[in-house]
Amino acid sequence: MKAVPLRAVAKKMDCSHLHVWKTMKKFRPNALRPQRKPRKYQFIDDYFSDYTEENSYWMGFISADGHVGIKRGRIEIKLHAKDVDRLIAFRNALNGDFPIYRYNTRPHVSVVMFSRKIVNDLIEKEIGPKASTSRIPLNIPDTCARHFIRGCFDGDGSITLSRTPNGSLRPTFQILGSKCLLEWISEKLVGQAGVKSSINIRFKEGCWALCIGSRRSLIKIKHYFYDNVAEFLYMNRKKEKLDRIHSVAYG
Repeated sequence: MKAVPLRAVAKKMDCSHLHVWKTMKKFRPNALRPQRKPRKYQFIDDYFSDYTEENSYWMGFISADGHVGIKRGRIEIKLHAKDVDRLIAFRNALNGDFPIYRYNTRPHVSVVMFSRKIVNDLIEKEIGPKASTSRIPLNIPDTCARHFIRGCFDGDGSITLSRTPNGSLRPTFQILGSKCLLEWISEKLVGQAGVKSSINIRFKEGCWALCIGSRRSLIKIKHYFYDNVAEFLYMNRKKEKLDRIHSVAYG
């Protein structure tokens, strides 16, 4: 019998290909295409099987700035070359030997992995293709939430520092994502980090953004993100900006 692509089935059934994949995995797991050939590069295949504080960070990072391909069991992360340390840290976390690709014509670096096991584990936690980024991480423990959110911030967040006319420092903290995900992040920042106000979720320039401009709130977020966290689990250049806000406020 000739294989039928998941997207073709999804189109005929008027549903998402992710829904088709999950249904087949539940009722017809043997019908899903197996890994075709031995893996060229090695890494920990069950790294994302269960939530840990460490892998929750990388789940957030992949959710924000990665690509998960169901069809080929493909995971890709592409970053600006200045953030190559994130890819090195990711490879080390998985004890991998896959290469980091550098582009001659663009200031980008990337890693590409093929693992149906990892793709399955990510999709089961609602971390999958770009079309599924409206979802929040499924059943993530409260102890892992801050690490996932920090991964989202490192993957698709920013913090800018500007001067007001009177010379004071004006910070702007931002995370991009779906409205659903940002509302979940907002709930965690309020409930776990103690941020009581100043969270603004709005649609700007074609995407949803969570924005915070309160210096007091950002200091709470700094502690929420980085207290008792290993250095390889955060982007140092973003932490340095939050450190600067802290030093200005309490220096």
